[in-house]
Amino acid sequence: MVMTTIGKGRLYGGGVLPRRAALGIVVAGGAGAFAAACGSGKEQTKDAPSLGTQGAPAAAQEQPRPGGIISQRLPTDPPSLDVRQTTTYVAVWSVAPCFNQIVQFNQDKPGDTPADIVSDLAETWEQPDPTTMIFRLRRGVKYHDGGDFTAEDVKINLDWLKKPPQGKLSPRAATQATVAGVETPDPFTVRVKFSRPTPSYLMNVASHYFPVGQGKDIVANGEISSTKVIGTGPFRFKSYQRSNVIELERSPTYHIPGRPYLDGLKFYIVPDYSSSLANFI
Repeated sequence: MVMTTIGKGRLYGGGVLPRRAALGIVVAGGAGAFAAACGSGKEQTKDAPSLGTQGAPAAAQEQPRPGGIISQRLPTDPPSLDVRQTTTYVAVWSVAPCFNQIVQFNQDKPGDTPADIVSDLAETWEQPDPTTMIFRLRRGVKYHDGGDFTAEDVKINLDWLKKPPQGKLSPRAATQATVAGVETPDPFTVRVKFSRPTPSYLMNVASHYFPVGQGKDIVANGEISSTKVIGTGPFRFKSYQRSNVIELERSPTYHIPGRPYLDGLKFYIVPDYSSSLANFI
């Protein structure tokens, strides 16, 4: 059984690798490994095919084509549809596509430094001094229910992470420990003040475990609603049948024109490996 993990940038619009290109990589990689194992030591000849930007033969490069639904298996139900309260990939895979973060890791150049972080809900950001970070937010972003995204939503989410309501769990509260306050000088600016320099902050909020949910929904329910799952992401929540399937569908109001390419995502909950393999076959 082949399992794949696909990052947001690639799956939802960052250059989906066509099947033939993927096969080209497998064949080329296998041949290279075999030659190295045999110790041939021969250099690549000038007649070898040139490689495209994704490592596949240039002739195999294709433009993404819209449409289709990807089906995947989950071994269990997510413990919560509020990703901020979980510590498992099961929730991230099935719910994170409904949301954006303040910033995100560059899926075309994966890395683990601040230089590998790119914009998401924040178009730009700056650090005027060691204890201040300012985010300038995108305008015109809509939630799946038609509501407007503003700086107040970011503040509500960051405040929740630091100190959730009684009875709610925030496993990443420690990432907000040095946050002295979150200010919203205007509807599209967020200023985070720290009690001391916190170089890890930007990388933390770039994680899928830091989605920005609709502020009024969080205030009303004390968490991201498990029946609505309202976000600004490329996919919107369609349905959840416990121990059966979670369905997401393409958001027609996503703020990046033409994205996502897929029509939807389905996550079938199949605990038994043998059953999942039989279904796959």
